[in-house]
Amino acid sequence: MGASIELDKTITTNVESNLGKIVIRAVVLAKQKGTADDKAQEISADGEDDEAYPDLGKGPLDSYLEDPRAGRGYAVFIINGQRHHQWDNTFIVRDLGLKYLRNRTMIIVDLDTLSSEAIAEIIQGSRQGLYEGAVYHAIRDRVVATLKKDPDLDRLEDAAEQEISDLRTGDEAVKKTLNQLIEDHHAFASHVNEGAVQPGDSHSKMVEAWEKDRNQDVVVSGDKSVGDPATGPVLVLGTATASLRLQPGKLKAIRVTAEPVTAWKCLKGLHVDVPDAFEGLNWAIEKDAIGATIKLMYEEPSDFDKDEYPIEAGMRIIGRFDGYDESRLIERRVIASIPGPPPPPLPPQALVNPPTHIRVSSRQPVRLLVGGADTHVRLKWDGMDSLVLGTPPLWQFVGHCLTIPAYPAVAFSRPAGGRFEMLIPAPVGLPVGQKLVFEVKAVGPNSMALVATFDAEVAEAPEPRKIRAKAPDSTGQRRPPYEIKIIGQQEWDTGCWGDEAWTEADAACFKEPTPKNPLTLIINEDQSLWRAYRESMIRKKLVEATIKERTTRYISHLGFHLYQMYQRLRQVREHNKSGGNLEEPKDEAMREEINRVAATLIRLMEVSR
Repeated sequence: MGASIELDKTITTNVESNLGKIVIRAVVLAKQKGTADDKAQEISADGEDDEAYPDLGKGPLDSYLEDPRAGRGYAVFIINGQRHHQWDNTFIVRDLGLKYLRNRTMIIVDLDTLSSEAIAEIIQGSRQGLYEGAVYHAIRDRVVATLKKDPDLDRLEDAAEQEISDLRTGDEAVKKTLNQLIEDHHAFASHVNEGAVQPGDSHSKMVEAWEKDRNQDVVVSGDKSVGDPATGPVLVLGTATASLRLQPGKLKAIRVTAEPVTAWKCLKGLHVDVPDAFEGLNWAIEKDAIGATIKLMYEEPSDFDKDEYPIEAGMRIIGRFDGYDESRLIERRVIASIPGPPPPPLPPQALVNPPTHIRVSSRQPVRLLVGGADTHVRLKWDGMDSLVLGTPPLWQFVGHCLTIPAYPAVAFSRPAGGRFEMLIPAPVGLPVGQKLVFEVKAVGPNSMALVATFDAEVAEAPEPRKIRAKAPDSTGQRRPPYEIKIIGQQEWDTGCWGDEAWTEADAACFKEPTPKNPLTLIINEDQSLWRAYRESMIRKKLVEATIKERTTRYISHLGFHLYQMYQRLRQVREHNKSGGNLEEPKDEAMREEINRVAATLIRLMEVSR
């Protein structure tokens, strides 16, 4: 393929009892710096339309795709080696939740082992794709159930998301100029208040403003033991852990989405609150088309006593959706500590023929979510990977439920380095709380067999539940706390910082609020660097959507930075009213700061596209 492979995983699984099996292969390529998949991954963190970026260049999967520009062919279905159907990378993003892997992941589904009746239904004489009937939808459901919670894919997605977070803070040159891209939009400075809307939002749009705590009904994701039944979407965190662990100076990114994911477009407001935040803890929210990334950073105070570790605080993530009265809530503990020494690396496992043991690596009891995606149980053996290949293979894996002999069939991934997985479905109808025992067996020649058993417990899939909790209240308001204004050279006499005239070097300024007008954030579209960059985009014949995206990004970043500059000024004044003696930022210093910000934003767009 030309690029190194991060994951190559094959799973054979039953579709339904009478439809036969399919073989699913998931391949993830390593990201290549400077190529299309590198640039598209960075762009995809903010945008939702890949077709807005036709000038990205060649990607590592292009030669395998029917139409790389349209994203077609990232999931293909083959029969007798012939491609009969394909899905675009929307499937990888929407159905599998692999946003940051979408440009370097390919799914190949081999249908050769379906039953003859199933193949007869889905193959059309026209060869214009598979017939989308009952068999087709059963195959689709099985592919989603198999891959949606795959631990290896989730691990690579988390790593890619963390890398995106680091990249968007700025490269080394940008850090020196702007201290990590305005400290990640000033998010890692002290929190005063968050802007109620993103800069550039329509000023007539109803937005959410977050007020003081009050006891109220909120909706969480939980089982039937939690609260009362509720309806509508819920907020879902990308990690299932009850606490989020931070190390000093290291950025941690976590993903927040809606369930169902299609409800995200109805989100009115998202707020992160840490009422008992410890000193040095800072956070930011970056929203996109299908979710949000929350970035957490802990900077250890200079006079901190390390004997006080670990320190912790409670974090609340609150969201509001159109059409629903109650806020949606997630609660987690945030813990900062110093990591202990890493354990010594384990020696590589010696793989032999014949193998001598098979073991279960997953924590027990394994939780099986009723009606959810397949549960992946980690296993390992000391047999050579090649022993389960071939037709027929020398060794094969079989598994079944000892508690319920008629339990649906399980599936296995192909081993890699002696490690593999057993995939267990949890069909609707299983009693919640039932304890099950499963057996996995490696069967070889001459009746050789290796056996392991493990415990499982049937659990309820989370659903919307209404509880009573203390959370920040939200109110709709028509006018946001600031207004964006774009001016050109013909308006340079209206007054910049300190009412001095604008010049071509001035990128932006703010005007403080008055009883009649909100805080006004003014962007100079004829600033020399920005005007030159816009002209260069036109000379390169970039499509309109690309130019619009970059313009929106530039204005939004500048506007947000101006907003934070004003908040900082206000905080100093409030402090001085209480007897403090801090020096207020001077107009000339703020002028130089925002011009540096503008220059760095333009440089970022030049080097990252």
